[in-house]
Amino acid sequence: MLSLALRHRGAVALVSVAVMLSTIPLYGVIRQDYLPANADEGEFNVSVAAPQGTSLAGMDGIMNDIIADIRTVPGVRMVLSTAGAGG
Repeated sequence: MLSLALRHRGAVALVSVAVMLSTIPLYGVIRQDYLPANADEGEFNVSVAAPQGTSLAGMDGIMNDIIADIRTVPGVRMVLSTAGAGG
């Protein structure tokens, strides 16, 4: 497929442009955005900063305590934490 596409670069470029341009009239028919507006994804972020020099293991312990507190909130199904990712 790749060798065929490389031999017919002009045709591939023309078809690509035609596909991109076809989204304009299709939007008029569908009348729907790709991403819903005002969608509540039901998630929130918590940032935690520890004193300079805190070890990764110490930060992991702090994060585990915070995760335990967050899990007590009704409706929480998942928690994702990352320690040591700051700049």
